[in-house]
Amino acid sequence: MCPRNMVAAVEAIEQQYAPVSAEIVQLVSQGEREVAIRRMEEACRPLLAKLTAAADNYSIYASNLADKMVVQAHQAYLHQRDLFILAVVLAALLSLVAGVMIVRSLLADLGADPKYLRELLTEITNGNLSQTLRLRKGDTNSVLAAVSHMQQSMIRNAGLEKQVRLRTRQVQQMQDATILAMASLAETRDNETGNHILRTQSYVGVLARHLKDHPRFANELSDEAIELIVKSAPLHDIGKIGIPDHILLKPGKLTPEEFAIMKTHTTLGLKAIEKAEKNMEGDHRFLRYAKEIAHSHQEKWDGSGYPQGLAGEAIPISARLMALADVYDALISVRVYKKAFSHDEACQMIINGRGRHFDPDVTEAFIANIDAFAQIARRFSDERPSDAPAKLSETRRLALA
Repeated sequence: MCPRNMVAAVEAIEQQYAPVSAEIVQLVSQGEREVAIRRMEEACRPLLAKLTAAADNYSIYASNLADKMVVQAHQAYLHQRDLFILAVVLAALLSLVAGVMIVRSLLADLGADPKYLRELLTEITNGNLSQTLRLRKGDTNSVLAAVSHMQQSMIRNAGLEKQVRLRTRQVQQMQDATILAMASLAETRDNETGNHILRTQSYVGVLARHLKDHPRFANELSDEAIELIVKSAPLHDIGKIGIPDHILLKPGKLTPEEFAIMKTHTTLGLKAIEKAEKNMEGDHRFLRYAKEIAHSHQEKWDGSGYPQGLAGEAIPISARLMALADVYDALISVRVYKKAFSHDEACQMIINGRGRHFDPDVTEAFIANIDAFAQIARRFSDERPSDAPAKLSETRRLALA
């Protein structure tokens, strides 16, 4: 029974029992309560039976309707599944057709006989791996032409690669020559030996390579960046060429006024390199690190350095590396106004400057490589003055390496 029919049945029952309801109401009003109750019971029995039958019929209808919906949903699923399988089959057929067309195109380029190739493939499929591809006379020309084309392409590519390598070497040599020429100017004015440049350059390399995988430095210290920073290290004091001789070569401690002039070597170095850039052609970004080192290697981590009073991360990484290397080498070297400190004394002073003068992580890199610093100091020692010319040539060799 559908919902519409059930409603009609209920309405019919209401109409049928309306007189009975009126009769029961009248009996109650007359005080015949027991008679009214018996009459109501007699009337309700068939009413309940009819309502129960109507409910059962509706339950059967709902059950049939649900079964019908399940069947329809299943049929829809089967239909969709069949469409999916059909789409997969069509895609596979299209791929097969495309593959056949490509193979035929390749065979046409080779000029091979398709019938013979089918026979050859059958033999190989059956396990006869001794078969070889035989070409007709015309086919040989096609294959030779293809091989010749490939060979010419390889020759051209090899030639281009050789030119690129040659050009790269030329650019690197130009960069090295530029740095060497500028470093040589500083050497002719300063009273420090070429060994100072060798040592500080080596120290910077040790620190940079140790920090290249550190989370704080990994983005900045690539292999290329480290190479350029190490090559630029000799230019850290290039600005001293602009300091008057009576201050630069003074055999004693500088007065405050003289030290103020000496401090300008950082800005003079930056200006000298910038001026050189303007007169250079091509890509001269390699001088970026030279400018950073020359200008900022006297800055201190706590902001008390010069010339700008930079602090913390504001100091370029290259300058932070150079700052520690330069101070360590100054401590272990003899100056007219001071004696040389021992390696252990210098190490303790560097460690005491952690977080004040030096980047804490750069200081940790120094601590991890204390032995390497000592070996570099011994290798390029200033103890034998007669070796100075040889060491100076070593400086030039490393700059060009």
